[in-house]
Amino acid sequence: MLSQGSTLIIDDKIEDGQPISEQLKRLYIPHLFFHADEIEILNFTNNKVQKIKQVRTIFQDINLTGGASPSTQDYDKAATIIETLLEPNNGPWLLVTWSTWSSEDNNEYGKKLFDHLRKELQPGQRPYDFISTDKALFTISQHGNVIEYEKLGHEAKILFSSKIKKVLSETSPMDAMMAWEGSINNAVSETMADLHALSTGKVINAQENHDNKLGKLLLELSKAELGQSINSGNSQQGLINILNNQLSDRVEYQNPPPIDLTSYKGVASWGDIKEWKRKINRILHFSTNSNSSGPGTIYTYDSFLKATTTCYSNESGTATAVSIIDEQSIKNSFNNLVEAFTFDDNEQGLANKKALLDCISAASLIVVDITPPCDHAQNKAFWLKFCGGIFIDCEKLTRKQNDILVKVLKTPEYLWNSCPISLDEENYKNSELVLNSRLVFTAIDDANVKNILIHAKVTKIQEQITRDLTHWMGRQLTRPGYAYM
Repeated sequence: MLSQGSTLIIDDKIEDGQPISEQLKRLYIPHLFFHADEIEILNFTNNKVQKIKQVRTIFQDINLTGGASPSTQDYDKAATIIETLLEPNNGPWLLVTWSTWSSEDNNEYGKKLFDHLRKELQPGQRPYDFISTDKALFTISQHGNVIEYEKLGHEAKILFSSKIKKVLSETSPMDAMMAWEGSINNAVSETMADLHALSTGKVINAQENHDNKLGKLLLELSKAELGQSINSGNSQQGLINILNNQLSDRVEYQNPPPIDLTSYKGVASWGDIKEWKRKINRILHFSTNSNSSGPGTIYTYDSFLKATTTCYSNESGTATAVSIIDEQSIKNSFNNLVEAFTFDDNEQGLANKKALLDCISAASLIVVDITPPCDHAQNKAFWLKFCGGIFIDCEKLTRKQNDILVKVLKTPEYLWNSCPISLDEENYKNSELVLNSRLVFTAIDDANVKNILIHAKVTKIQEQITRDLTHWMGRQLTRPGYAYM
């Protein structure tokens, strides 16, 4: 763990954190020390220092206020410091309590600190586990100051080293994620090294000349991604897109340490496993990035109507060159499927039918940009293409009603259904995106239109699912069909 990301040492006494720092130096592990002092906390906040990124391990003193024993006041101070130092989406980290009040045999206070941090910190700043290291083994007295590292005896240094190395050897399922993060970092370094070598050539000239060469290389990469659509506003994003593709290719060839995840097959699920998976599906396949644009981007249908009718209407107010359908007509295209379905001829059947119609009535209308990616990149899309659909909230449906809805919406070939997802950040609400290939709209590729379009709550379909969507749409638009009697 310590060799991955950033390692932090937090203590209210500089001399108590010094031995940890010295030992990490001897293991060649980069680390930072933060003096848990009120003035230092204010300095960090007032000077607007950049927050520390990718912290994966924190050596944390427990008694930060100097009280007779650790208390809630100490845990609150620890939470405040961590919240101040770390990025909101730092990611999980291992808590290593470094205290005279917490040992491997008695970690009561360490457990209290861990539970407090899990409760008080944002999800992206919480520790995922903790282990205890007994500071008292290296102090003058039970709760006294730590002995300077250079003054520790030979056996004490060996013991101290073994304690630190134990943190390195701790294994858990987190190692799989850490291995992936390490592969990403290695791929980034390889990519930067290759591109830098190509920009400098055989001879490294003056700095200005180097900057020009590197800038030219990055421009050409961005042009390869964006084509004729490149401009001052999107050139950096084009570069990022093509570099991200490089990472994907290079990570495949990394060799992370083998971790047998199949050993967790017997672990019992908690709650409804389907609810949990819906949340994962949203993370895997949908984005909430407010800067999303291009193919796969999801907008509200209301803003699409406003954009097309505002920018492209004639004097009589009738839209020209665009296909406009009112919102109720779109919902009716889905309601008709429910009406055509054969429900049980009893009170429960009528209740099921009403529940499905109510579900569609409450759905959010959206459009998805389905402009061919090549046309978008090469700036050839004079007309942007959109497919209409709905976000259905299935939360109020019973399991039986939800099964019926699946049959209703997945039977017609002209409908495309996403996997079940949860749109809510905190709760496991069951939702699905359903698109109708018969609801295809166009709008001119113009800044006036784009400025009016408003992103839906989920702003974009990720690449893997976008490919499936465009392939399905292509089949729908190119089916030859035939006449029959």
